[in-house]
Amino acid sequence: TVKKLTIILIVVIYVASVVVVGVFGLKAIPVDERYPVNAISFVESVDEDGTEHYFKYGGVELQKKTENGKLVYAANFSFRDAPDAMPINYNITPTNASDKSVDITVISRSADGCYELTRSITGAYYIKLNKVEGKSGSSVTLLIKAADGSGVSVQMRLTAWDR
Repeated sequence: TVKKLTIILIVVIYVASVVVVGVFGLKAIPVDERYPVNAISFVESVDEDGTEHYFKYGGVELQKKTENGKLVYAANFSFRDAPDAMPINYNITPTNASDKSVDITVISRSADGCYELTRSITGAYYIKLNKVEGKSGSSVTLLIKAADGSGVSVQMRLTAWDR
């Protein structure tokens, strides 16, 4: 009879647990849900007709170009229009990305000493193009890459001239 009671008790507990799970269900709670970066853009605003306007450097709006099969945002401006360091502005998509930080590296430059790339305590990047003796202009191409490991990146080329 003890064996019978033990078996009946196990069956009752089993049936009760199936009923409880069936009625209330189980909800998985994500422990660390991560949202990767999908895109980095330089769009500052969008008109009602869908026209995108990009951030300006040296008073000149970036232009979206394809060079050697790669998307590059470029601006050509005068040294006199950009005498100081300019913030490198960008937008991260999605806006709820887990890690919105970026790493910025120089992938090409026109001459040694033609630029100063600095990073503030808050993580913001600034760039200043410098005149180089014997050169009529300075150019630098930056690779802006998401730091979350998603592999998302974009290139930006800034060129300043004596005009």
